[in-house]
Amino acid sequence: MSNVKTIIRRLIFGAFVSFSMLTTTLRAQTLDIYVNATTWAYDRHSVSGSSGAANVVNYAVTGTVPPYNTSETRYYYAGRFDVVVIRNKDTEAQITSLSSCNNICYIRGTSVYTLSNGFNGSGNGVNGTVATAAYTSNGDLYIGGSFSVAGGYSHTQYFSCYRFNEGWSGVNGIELNNTVTQFSWVNYKLKVDGTFTTAYGPITQGGAHTSLSASSTVYWNDYYKTLPNGWWSTN
Repeated sequence: MSNVKTIIRRLIFGAFVSFSMLTTTLRAQTLDIYVNATTWAYDRHSVSGSSGAANVVNYAVTGTVPPYNTSETRYYYAGRFDVVVIRNKDTEAQITSLSSCNNICYIRGTSVYTLSNGFNGSGNGVNGTVATAAYTSNGDLYIGGSFSVAGGYSHTQYFSCYRFNEGWSGVNGIELNNTVTQFSWVNYKLKVDGTFTTAYGPITQGGAHTSLSASSTVYWNDYYKTLPNGWWSTN
């Protein structure tokens, strides 16, 4: 059974955001999520298996879906796991399961999905542990960790973004040269901490991809911009 390490509820940029970082010291490959059998409202989770220590982040992210800009909320789970089993919180009976998640998935309504869903890229999820996540105003989900491929794209090491409507498309070429350990928002910029020394991608809005020296900390700009309009900076 996992322990709730941090629960933060706060008002950010005029919208109420609920953040939960859930961690466990068990060895993990299968993520069991216990929900209300009718609504799928989250109750708790546990992990089992033998593929490494799990660090599961759980985010509720809301964006809009074309063509009518319909509001949609997704509940993302990321960490280190391959199989997700949805269980009744009261009886612990299995409701459904999903394999080949590759360390990240989301729940929408009463269904669970891998992060591919017909978007570009040759594969879903990432090929290593997701250690941290954050989202922007339009619902795009940024992830960091120890992976080297996201969505089947090359040049997506350690840092990537699953766009709310475009999936993994456009993420290749924006990466770091070593592990990401933590995200935090600082003045509308995503502060990225880790063991890296170099960031790759644009360093001005709309600029060409290049490299930027960044010793353990770098910033991705910014909360209100979409991935194609973002850029790296050192402050």
